[in-house]
Amino acid sequence: MAARSDGDAGRSRRLVNLTLPGQIFLQEARKTLAQAETAPAAARRAGRGETGGISIG
Repeated sequence: MAARSDGDAGRSRRLVNLTLPGQIFLQEARKTLAQAETAPAAARRAGRGETGGISIG
């Protein structure tokens, strides 16, 4: 997986290749950020009683 470096602080913009551990870390970090964005809405739904389930039997 190639990623673009930030290019700030006078550094040139270039593509870098992530190692396998770096690729896995990036995938997990993206999942974490996505969850952080949806967490407040999920908490509001739970507070209104819109989530959960019942089990019969």
